[in-house]
Amino acid sequence: MFNTMKTAKQIRAARIAQNMTQMNLADAMEVSYQAVSNWERGNSMPDISKLEQLCRILQITMDELLGSDSATRTLNKIIYHKEFPASSHDTMHSTPDTAPDTAAEPITNAENDSAIEPITNAENDSAVEPIANAENDSAIEPIANAENDSAVEPIANAENDSAIQSIANAENDSAIETIANTESGAGIKPMANPANAAADIASDSIITAESDTISQNDAITLEELRAIAPLLPPDEVENLLDNNMKQQNGKDLNLKSIIPLAPFLDEDYLDALVKDTPVNSLNELTGLLPFLSEDTLDKLALQADPHTDMKGITALAPFLSEDTLDKLVTENFHWNSLRDLAPLAPHLSEDTLDKLALQADPHTDMKGITALAPFLSEDTLDKLVTENFHWNSLRDLAPLAPFLSEDTLDKLALQADPHTDMKGITALAPFLSEDTLDKLVTENFHWNSLRDLAPLAPFLSEDTLDKLALQADPKKDMSGITAVAPFLSAKTLRKLADRCLQDDEF
Repeated sequence: MFNTMKTAKQIRAARIAQNMTQMNLADAMEVSYQAVSNWERGNSMPDISKLEQLCRILQITMDELLGSDSATRTLNKIIYHKEFPASSHDTMHSTPDTAPDTAAEPITNAENDSAIEPITNAENDSAVEPIANAENDSAIEPIANAENDSAVEPIANAENDSAIQSIANAENDSAIETIANTESGAGIKPMANPANAAADIASDSIITAESDTISQNDAITLEELRAIAPLLPPDEVENLLDNNMKQQNGKDLNLKSIIPLAPFLDEDYLDALVKDTPVNSLNELTGLLPFLSEDTLDKLALQADPHTDMKGITALAPFLSEDTLDKLVTENFHWNSLRDLAPLAPHLSEDTLDKLALQADPHTDMKGITALAPFLSEDTLDKLVTENFHWNSLRDLAPLAPFLSEDTLDKLALQADPHTDMKGITALAPFLSEDTLDKLVTENFHWNSLRDLAPLAPFLSEDTLDKLALQADPKKDMSGITAVAPFLSAKTLRKLADRCLQDDEF
């Protein structure tokens, strides 16, 4: 992968070496000043279509810009073999031999002289003057100033170029006639001949026709594509992936190889790709989940067998629609315990969970109901413990207590026997109303020592505790009074202390 910070430093160093400001470079690249600033801070990378132009402006090589690793070699392969969609810049760098013939017709077609007449008419030199007049460079400047035409610059800027001077200094039109009178365009070819000084300079930046397509041996591999994908637009990543699949007959493509490319592919393209790729377990899709559409994931999940691929369905659950999950557990899945559904519970609808819970037997599947309790409605839980569940101790309900209504818990607690189920009442105490607890210990509970009430003390009202403490005998139950002392009022404690001081035995 590319080291963006290293590239950022290289851009900045090369710009400074060229004595350019960020604004100068932005103007030359036809991008915003902020774009250049982001490049130099490593926040972003230049578009792939701009890399060759950037190297030319900064007078550095691609290896100097990006490094010389395999990712850079792959990028060079794309740029110089024209796999990247041709821009106007690419078109201007096509060789004369490969340029469309239609471009030469206005000059080379001998039968159509209308396009040539302004040049060949010896009596009318007005069409030639902008070129022939060596002192007037206005006609040449638009060519010389072209930002992306490295092939034209050496011609436009050459002060001593013999090819230009032979046109500029011509007193007659013989040089132009050589061009105008040819039927085959042969008169143009000397302009592209490497022997010509200007073409010699330009040829360094021209890509030959032999390099226009990548051979089978030079095809971009999936590993190379993964390395450069962050620099490519999505459609280009897709094109290169399509080419790879055609050349390799898709034999290298599997879910594992697709995952690293997923962030750079269009959702529709990725959906189609996964649809045509064998999926053994939904668990294999884990790395693709954030990038696939919900519709595609729903279809894949409904094709799975919950009994053999529950882990896969669980992995997909946060990305599946509620309707699909509900259908999976109600139609496709035969469960033995509600615990089997616990991993899906956060993503299932409350209505579906309620129906499943009411079908369960609390006596044989209490652990399953408890696992689902946080996701069940309060009404369903209340119904389960009051109608469907015959409990021996309130401790059996303790796991459900945080999710049951206070009213239901109060009724259950009042039905309990504090003498035989004090541990059960204590387990439910944090979830019972203060009035219910007060009634339990004052009416239903015959206690021998305040120590028996100590577990309930934090949840009883201060008034109830004060009354119970004042009923106690300090001489016989000092340890009990001490146990509930932190929850007694200061007034009650003073009364108890005075009582002890008045007693001669203390």
